Amino acid sequence: VQVFNGTSDVTSQFSTATAAGVVTYTPKAGQFNGETLTVQTTAVRDAAGNVAQTLSTTITVDNSNTSVNITPQANAINAKYANSFTAPADETVQILNGSLDVTGQFDPVTVGTVTTYTPKSAGQFNGETLTVKTQAGVDAAGNVAAPAISTIRIDNTAPTVLVTGSITAAVSHAADTFTVTFNEALSRAPTTADFALSNGTLGAVVPTSTPNVYTVVATPNAGVALGSMSLRIATSSTLTDQAGNALAHAGTVLISQGIDTVAPTVALTAITGVSGSDTVVTVADAANGVSISGTAEAGAVVTLKIQGRAIDVVQTGENWTAKLSDAQLQALQGRVGLDVQATDAAGNVTALA
Repeated sequence: VQVFNGTSDVTSQFSTATAAGVVTYTPKAGQFNGETLTVQTTAVRDAAGNVAQTLSTTITVDNSNTSVNITPQANAINAKYANSFTAPADETVQILNGSLDVTGQFDPVTVGTVTTYTPKSAGQFNGETLTVKTQAGVDAAGNVAAPAISTIRIDNTAPTVLVTGSITAAVSHAADTFTVTFNEALSRAPTTADFALSNGTLGAVVPTSTPNVYTVVATPNAGVALGSMSLRIATSSTLTDQAGNALAHAGTVLISQGIDTVAPTVALTAITGVSGSDTVVTVADAANGVSISGTAEAGAVVTLKIQGRAIDVVQTGENWTAKLSDAQLQALQGRVGLDVQATDAAGNVTALA
C-alpha cells in the first residue's frame, strides 16, 4: 500500500497492524485535518501465484486536534488594544482579569461558525491584560480540540481630568494658574484649543515634570463686575487616551474661579468742623475736632492718609468717616494733602488724591 496526499507519499505517517492476513493502516495522531488521500495497492501474488490487480481508492482523514486561539479585533487607534475578539462558535470561552472571571461582562454574538465577544458597556476595562481560555471543542470528524490560552488588552474607559487653581480666595482680580491632571497618557499633548474659558483668556499649556500633568495661566477679562472664570474641555477637542477613548468631561465645567475686575467707587463728600469757608483749620476748630466723610462701594476697605499719616476710618455700609483729634491736627501745619483709597474684596484698588 502507498498513501498519497496529492503527490506527496505519506505512507510513513500511518502505523500498521496485521491480524489474520489483514493489515490495518491507522494515521498517526494529528497528521491530517480533513485532506482527501489517495490509497494505491501495488501488485502482490497469492499462494497460487495469481497477481492482484492494482487499485486506487480515495479516503478523507481528519484526526487533527489542534487547539484554536482567539482572533483579536484590533483597535483602529492603537493596535496594542482590541475592541473585541472572535473565537470558533463550538469553543467554550472563559475570560479572566487576573483571577477574576469576567466572562459575564462580554456579549457573545454568533454568526455562522464564529462568535464575537464584545464588552457589554463602556468603562469596564482600562487597558488590563485579559486571559482568554478556550475550552475543548469538537469538529465534524469528532476530534476534540486541546484547550488554548490567549491574552488580549481591552481599554474602553474614558480618561478623566482634574483641575486645581492657585488662588484660594473666593473672588479675585488676578490671573490664576490652573494645574490640569489627566489620569493616563493621552494620544497627544493638549493645547489651548482643547480648552474653553469663560470671562478670560488662556496662555500656553505647559507640561510639568510629572507625566500627564500640565499648567495653564488664565487671565480674567477686564470690566467684569462680578462673575466667574470657568474652565472646560472644549466640545471640539479631539483629545483621547491612547486607545481612542474620548474625554468624558467635554463641555463640563472643570473649575470655576470667582472674579471681579472692576475697581470700587470711592468719594470724599464732606469736611466738617471747619469754621470758615476756606477749609483752613483754626486752633479753635482743632480743639473741637474735624471730621472727613465720604462714600465707597459696599464691602470695600477705605484707608485715609494725611501727609502720609494713616487716619482711622469708621465704615458703615457705603459710608465712611474719619475724625481727626486736636493732637493730630496740631501736628499738621500748612497745606496738607488727603489720600483716600478703596480696596474691594477682589483686590481692585481705587485711589483719590
